[in-house]
Amino acid sequence: MKANIEEIQRAAHRAANLTHQLLAFSRRQILEIKILDLNAILRNLEKTLRRIIGEDIELITVLTDDLCRIKTDEGQIEQVIMNIAVNARDAMPKGRKLIIETANILLDEEYARNHVGVKPGQGTTFKIYFPRVDEPLEERKEKEKVGEIPHGHETVLVVEDEEEVRKLAIRLLQKQGYRVLETPTGNEALLLCKSWKDPVHLLLVDVVMPGMSGWELVEKLRYVRGDF
Repeated sequence: MKANIEEIQRAAHRAANLTHQLLAFSRRQILEIKILDLNAILRNLEKTLRRIIGEDIELITVLTDDLCRIKTDEGQIEQVIMNIAVNARDAMPKGRKLIIETANILLDEEYARNHVGVKPGQGTTFKIYFPRVDEPLEERKEKEKVGEIPHGHETVLVVEDEEEVRKLAIRLLQKQGYRVLETPTGNEALLLCKSWKDPVHLLLVDVVMPGMSGWELVEKLRYVRGDF
């Protein structure tokens, strides 16, 4: 299990970095607007925030019990909070405090007059305002329980140029009883399939590979073998 978990961890880090770069480049992501409890989001993020800011910075959360609900995208809110935490960490290399507070605020004319400017003091304050909503919280959908993973005896051809991903796929398939053939490139897969006399029941192939894409490989294998 240790080797599998290490492979998953490395793949997850790569996926997270790639996703971050893609979102930053495109400035687009799918929004899912829901009625949310901001306090619940902050409680769920607390452990992650503590890891991000490190041991030198003290994280203090002051959450109002009767906080009003908001309507927004949970992923966007989490991203805002994480960005603030990262900026706070970078601004306090010698440590200090990061205080996250929630409260209900009435933005009336008097409040607007009294908050035109701020007096000098120590540190930096970021205030984010959300319109309150009176709608009930949306129930979280329970994740379906995963049943027993089926076993098999068929032959699977795995074509993946990234070695770590390929090895993980091979281990998981072999554990379930499948016979696994593997190559890192499409050209090698073609040569293997020409010499392999037994049936190949399934092709598991990366779409983007150097030299030959997954789609090109599938089309060429259809001419080489009749079982694709």
